[in-house]
Amino acid sequence: MDVRKYFDLARADKLEAPVLYSWSNATGDPEFYSGYLLDPRKRSAVWKCDDVMPRLAPLLKEVDYKKRILGYRAFDAWAVEQGYTFPLLQSVTTVVHKKPLHYTPYRSGWMLPANWSLAQ
Repeated sequence: MDVRKYFDLARADKLEAPVLYSWSNATGDPEFYSGYLLDPRKRSAVWKCDDVMPRLAPLLKEVDYKKRILGYRAFDAWAVEQGYTFPLLQSVTTVVHKKPLHYTPYRSGWMLPANWSLAQ
């Protein structure tokens, strides 16, 4: 199924079963995943629940990067607890970096950009 067909079916509430949607966001920014897929005002939103926006709206306006990332961590955990999303699959992403960039490669293969820093 192509992306357009998926969103057409999702908007029409005609997805017949749960669907895996790949997070292929090269930036790793959670706004491009939960900020779009769970925002009930967006055409791409699968969930149209009243309890999402009071939690999501402040994150969409937050300018402090650290606060925003911590807020999205809490929001995403809450969304999983509600059953609005399931963290089953993440796309493979190639990462190129310079030596001053410090990152932690996890045994699972995950690399969390929110934890990266520049070496002093």
